[in-house]
Amino acid sequence: MAIGKVIYPEKLSSQRIKTHIRFDEELKEILERSGYKETFVRLFRLRLKHLEQYWEKCVNKRDWFESLKQAPGLYSMKFKNGPKNIRIIFTFTG
Repeated sequence: MAIGKVIYPEKLSSQRIKTHIRFDEELKEILERSGYKETFVRLFRLRLKHLEQYWEKCVNKRDWFESLKQAPGLYSMKFKNGPKNIRIIFTFTG
């Protein structure tokens, strides 16, 4: 699997957080037509900082993160704002 760094909606300098090579492209497609981009960017930045700081303990902030019960080892970064309910699925490696 090809991995990359978070570039969209803004570049993240992290040695720990990596994405699938198509993540930025797919996220951009969703956000550009959602009407939710500005709010999402602010919330995404906060969640990434929290994830970077707390790593696997990030799920203790349950309004932002959750462990997927039916899929051990997978987690979800949550963005709920009115009718929008965006989830970013991730895992921890290494």
